[in-house]
Amino acid sequence: MKRYLLLFTAAILTQLGWSQQSSNLIIFAEQATPFYAIVNGIKQNAEPETNVKITGLTNPANQIKIIFKDPSIPAIDKQIYFQEMNVEATMKIKQTKKGFKLRYFGEVPMGTATADASQNIVEYHTAETPEPTPSVSPSSTHQNTQVKAPTTTTTTTVVEETTTVTNTGKPANTQVSTSVSESQNEMTNGESMNVNVNMGGAGFNMNVNVNDQTRPNTVNSTTMNTATNGMNVDVNESSSVTTTTTTTTTTTTEGYAAEENRFTEPAPVEPVYYVDGYTGSTGCAIPVSGVNSITSAIENESFADDKMNVAKQATKNKCLTTDQVIEICELFDFEEDRLEFAKYAYSRTYDVDDYYKVNSVFDFSSNKEELNAFINK
Repeated sequence: MKRYLLLFTAAILTQLGWSQQSSNLIIFAEQATPFYAIVNGIKQNAEPETNVKITGLTNPANQIKIIFKDPSIPAIDKQIYFQEMNVEATMKIKQTKKGFKLRYFGEVPMGTATADASQNIVEYHTAETPEPTPSVSPSSTHQNTQVKAPTTTTTTTVVEETTTVTNTGKPANTQVSTSVSESQNEMTNGESMNVNVNMGGAGFNMNVNVNDQTRPNTVNSTTMNTATNGMNVDVNESSSVTTTTTTTTTTTTEGYAAEENRFTEPAPVEPVYYVDGYTGSTGCAIPVSGVNSITSAIENESFADDKMNVAKQATKNKCLTTDQVIEICELFDFEEDRLEFAKYAYSRTYDVDDYYKVNSVFDFSSNKEELNAFINK
């Protein structure tokens, strides 16, 4: 019974120890291909990046999925496991003949890794981060703004009225003055009017029958009689009215004027190369400045196995250059040992495109071919 109790207590303490520790995960693309890092089903970086550092991973086992910005590149799925917590592990996205692969690159104790300014550092989260709100920055701005503007449609109304009056039968020099007295009697189909007119001392009696022109087939006629001589005057009057009407309508609607595109291309970032004259692919971030302490430790060992152990231990979490790999390989007496370390060091080499130089440490073509096959697999 005591034995089971001790085992149970040890398990609880172990679990508490794991829960209080965390690890970081660095993922970088060797070919600078932007990607999203999905950890345990949650997207960690809101924008596609080429170098992402995820901090605060508390679970030893994590499911990683890499989704590339380029939709033509298939996604990568891989499960990683931290054998020890409180470390900073690095994974590299490498392009091979069979496509892109996610490979283990190395790990160091937490806080001992060299800071990389190009890394996008995100804290591990278990919920999706909302999409960022577009903002204006002095260096790089890309914002489309729709400017709301009123749209007004105006139709003008013009009213034009033309009246034409034509009088027929009235003498041109006739002047009508003084007094007019009239009496009006309403008829069935029109009006009857008697008018007494005094014109220049002569008296006129005028009987006027007026029919309404608004009714069909009507005629205005006037008969005038004087006391001294009889005169019948027919006065025909006609009138016409022309009216033109145009309606004015003003309509105001809300709409969007043309988009105002504000875009400023960010200044290109020049890549930093740590090997003079080298501009090829990189296998690791920043190479060490020298390996004198490593070569001294290897030379202090007498046996080949001990030399190999020291070499691997000393370079496990290091980033080397091709020349430094050659320098270490030459410390081994046998080509098989040189080949073993050359294979081990390839994933820890900065200037991988220059790795063909390592062939110089071999005398046998078979070793050169084996190293080449290892690199290209």
